Amino acid sequence: MERIFKNEKEPLFGRASEVLTISYLPLKTQEQILKDHALFSGENLLHLFSIFDGIPKYIEDFTDLGKNSFKGNFKELLLTREIIWDEGENTLKEAFGKEYASYFSILSGIAKSKRRRNEIEQFTGISDAGVYLKNLEEIYRLIERKLPVTSRSKKERNGRFYFTDNFLEFWFRFIETNRRSKELNLMDRVVTNIWDGLSGYEGRKLKDLLIKKIIEENPLGIDFTRAGKYWDRRGKVEIDALFINDERQIAYLFEIKRNRKKITEKTLETLKRNAYTIPELSGFKMVRGISYITNEGLQIQIVD
Repeated sequence: MERIFKNEKEPLFGRASEVLTISYLPLKTQEQILKDHALFSGENLLHLFSIFDGIPKYIEDFTDLGKNSFKGNFKELLLTREIIWDEGENTLKEAFGKEYASYFSILSGIAKSKRRRNEIEQFTGISDAGVYLKNLEEIYRLIERKLPVTSRSKKERNGRFYFTDNFLEFWFRFIETNRRSKELNLMDRVVTNIWDGLSGYEGRKLKDLLIKKIIEENPLGIDFTRAGKYWDRRGKVEIDALFINDERQIAYLFEIKRNRKKITEKTLETLKRNAYTIPELSGFKMVRGISYITNEGLQIQIVD
């Protein structure tokens, strides 16, 4: 659709009278779906968000399997539904045609945490990946180059590439790497590998879940003008979630863990100390918050 209506070489370029962007299901809807199927918990919301990202078709296929646990449905999905095994590759082949292999290699690298352009080029062996990355971001919208939330210019060199779609990232991270085992019918190993590997993958997704939750619902009534994450150029200072009010000069800093017990006073002191090293927040009031998971959902609190 992007190519047909936005590429100046196409006959329908400039002819669209209106463009609608179909987005993912909001978190409240995802929570309600889990409740309707007696599957709701904070952990299961994180699983659903990290794997299916609010895409209705995938969630419908998953919940219709009728097992009494998230893991049971997930295992059944891997064992009986080919869509989860074929979807990623079919989508890319349809989009990229003869250049499929290069794009596939780049996306594989990003799924393996190769975030910077030079890391991606080293991983793929593509000497100049700039054109491919630009197409993936601007035309296909499968990735985005993110900057620290404090950045004022998109031209800063501190950018990192991320998938825009959790399902596609999950597919490259777990499905693609286990397809050979599936072909050998080693499905018990496949299910175990994927389920056991989710914990590490979902660590970063938990941070994304919190940011999405506050942007969509703002349960604490935080007054912010910018939202995102922060990292410095050397990779020594990172903040899981940062919400900034430029007018009032207030920054809300969040420490995020699955388990509340892992958030200690020491980690909160480190959080504030790191925030005071951020030049763009000089003179700002720092307010600390925490977020963690319980059976009742994603918990968010202000501690200052």
